[in-house]
Parts: sequence; structure tokens; C-alpha cells
Amino acid sequence: MDSAELVFTKLVPAILFILMFGMGLSLTPTDFMRVIAYPKAAVIGLVGQMVLLPTLAFFLAIILDAPPAIAIGGMLLAACPGGVTSNGYVFVSRGDLGLSVTLTAITSILTIFTIPMIAWFALHFFLESGQAPHLPAGRVVYRLALLTALPVGIGMLVRHVRASWAAASIELLRRISLALLLVIIIGATIGTFDTIAKHLLSAGVLAVCLNLSSMALGYFLGRSAGLPKTQVRTITFEIGVQNLSLAVLVAVTILDRPEFAVLAVVYAFVMKITVLTLIAYWRRTPVFD
Repeated sequence: MDSAELVFTKLVPAILFILMFGMGLSLTPTDFMRVIAYPKAAVIGLVGQMVLLPTLAFFLAIILDAPPAIAIGGMLLAACPGGVTSNGYVFVSRGDLGLSVTLTAITSILTIFTIPMIAWFALHFFLESGQAPHLPAGRVVYRLALLTALPVGIGMLVRHVRASWAAASIELLRRISLALLLVIIIGATIGTFDTIAKHLLSAGVLAVCLNLSSMALGYFLGRSAGLPKTQVRTITFEIGVQNLSLAVLVAVTILDRPEFAVLAVVYAFVMKITVLTLIAYWRRTPVFD
């Protein structure tokens, strides 16, 4: 087993499990029900993440005439919204953290079923007949549940049993999560370097367009619905920030096609620039209309 295969088959799943466990430590059953407190914002966020974001990635890939591997990578990325990092971005930008956590909690369950559907569509649309890898839906759902819903559930259980330990550990795990995410990005970069070099321009263009347009989509959805600025900021990040570790896992571990992770690797660098720029701006502007 070479180093790249070790990263993709062992390290990435283990890291994702730790990331999702950390997410579980920050959740309670109330977070899944808080949608009742602000139904309009939650519905807008969920529709934006689960429906509009993959649709946006699909049309961008077609308009930009992206190579199949890059187009499929864009669809996989769009199928993996949120993640632990979006909660941190919302917090430091003075957004509605409760709404962010609620959306993250709900999408962590929904994506178990939506990712296989979006992946199947992308594979059969962008690849020629006979080239698409076999995608057994049941096995994919099982593996996603094992690496997402299970650790989230364990984290929530630990929080229920050891609330004080969980509260004290959340920030440390968040920092560890960011470091582990960096490990995933570096590992994926090494493993797909040849493909990155070959498709850097097309991947870069799609990554920039997808990132900017998805964040703009979140912002204008929130503003057009008349949501408070705190919730507009939350929707912007929840739609504009994707779960890179989950996208890489699906590409390289479940589909066994590392080239599908190229877009996520390039996107990681683009997203950091735009997100940090927006946070710096929003921290200097009031959140009240």
C-alpha cells in the first residue's frame, strides 16, 4: 500500500469520523427541533443547500465546459454542504449560531441519502456510457451513515453523559478539526497532483465561480426573504461553505476516483480567501438593520 492509498483508504475516513464526532459534541436534540423557532430561515437554508447549490454547480460546469472529472468534483462538493467549519465562520462573523448549528445538524442526516443520488446523476451525465464507476446506493448510504451519522450520534451521547467534558473539549476539537482538514487537503493534493497540474485552470475557474456564486446565492436568498442580518450572514456561509473532507471521502474512498477530488482541493484555497475576506468586512459592520 503506497502513501497516497494509505491517505485515501485509512486516514481520510478516520479524520472524517473525528470531525463528525466533534460536531456531535456541539449538538443536542434541541438543535434538530429549533427549526420550529425560525422556520422561514431554516427552510431557505435547507432548500439553498440541498437543491439550489447542486443545481448551481451543475449549470456552472456546463457553462464553463469543465472536464468530466472537474464537473463531477463540483457536483460532489455541492452535495456536501456545511460541515464543522461553517459554524465557526458564523460565530466569528456575528451570525446566528443557533440557526447554523440547526442547519448543520439536519444536513448531516439528509446528505446520507442525497449524496448518492447527486453522485449517480453526475457520473452518468458527465461520463460517457460505460465509464461511470459502479455506485451501489445501499453500500454508499451505509458507509456515509457509518462515517457521519454514527460519530455525530456518539458525540451527542457523550455530551449528554459528560456535558462538562464535552463543553470543555469543543473548542479544542474545533482546532484539531481545522488541522485535520488541512491534512486531508495536503494528502489529496499529493495524491492528485498530476490531475491538478493537468486541469488547474479549469478547476480554478470553476472553484472561483462556484464559491462566489454560492455565497452570493445565500446572501440574496436571505436578503430577498427579509431575514435579519444575523441570519443572512448564516445563510451565506451555510450555502457558500462546503464540507471538503466529506467530498474528498466520497471521491477517493467510496468512488475510488481521486481525480474527482481535484475540485475540492482547489476549492479549499479559494474558499479560505473569500470567507476570511467576508468575515473581516462583516466584523466591522453592524448586524442590526
